[in-house]
Amino acid sequence: MHYRVRAAAIVFSKDQQTLLLIKHVHPETGETWWVPPGGAVEKGDQDIFHTAERETFEESNYIIKTSKEIRYIREFYEISKELLHLELFVRGEVISGDLSIKNIVGKGEDEHYIQEAAWLTQKEVQSIVVYPEIIKGILSGNNLTPTELIWKDSLERCCCKKRKRCGYHNSSRLILLL
Repeated sequence: MHYRVRAAAIVFSKDQQTLLLIKHVHPETGETWWVPPGGAVEKGDQDIFHTAERETFEESNYIIKTSKEIRYIREFYEISKELLHLELFVRGEVISGDLSIKNIVGKGEDEHYIQEAAWLTQKEVQSIVVYPEIIKGILSGNNLTPTELIWKDSLERCCCKKRKRCGYHNSSRLILLL
């Protein structure tokens, strides 16, 4: 089994009414899903907070400052790659930049998946596939307990669930919410 550590930023607009999300489209299946900006910890990253800041810039063209605290942790197993993913989510605040995905060009596989970066409202988020699904509750201001969060997140399924070709395991778990 292999492991992948991913750091992502939860970035709200200044008025807290929209959330920055990145649209992915699978190049073979056409399946679409949205996630907070983020990616794998790479050699040269100082820490997970730097990873979230770097990835947010690459995927949205925004320079952000992270809160330096983990908001929650999620793991899932990707069967087809025998890969255990550990995702660490941190809060981020936009310092500067203009929304664009221009920085993703030349960044490897992601440039074939990432199609858009956008600020989405609660209503818009409710009608799309977003991972982790708990994002829908966070944006709507639900004050869920950790037990409710674990239960809700365990219902999450792969973006390609109809096409089993992707191979994501269907038992992702939310480990912690601070």
